[in-house]
Amino acid sequence: MSEYHVFVHHQAEMYSAAVLEMPDCIGTGATKEEAIAQAQAALETRLTQGEIITIQLTPVQKLQPNPWIEEFGRFSTDPTWDELQVEIAQYRNQLDQDGVK
Repeated sequence: MSEYHVFVHHQAEMYSAAVLEMPDCIGTGATKEEAIAQAQAALETRLTQGEIITIQLTPVQKLQPNPWIEEFGRFSTDPTWDELQVEIAQYRNQLDQDGVK
């Protein structure tokens, strides 16, 4: 016998139950028990259509550090930062007006 986690939600006089390990196995009903029973029936049907197997994965190689994140906020205390941003925006607008791509 296997155990599965079921999320039960009540809204607008209706219950819904979803098997977390199998998102397509859901049930709805006027009562919590009815919704769970429908979700269980959907799971049982789903399990008869295939099999659950275990696979092994090799560890994923650690990602290299992102230089953008390492430099984030470097100029946060620079008193001329806002002026620089205005100048950059003006320059880009001028390039757009001149049709430079």
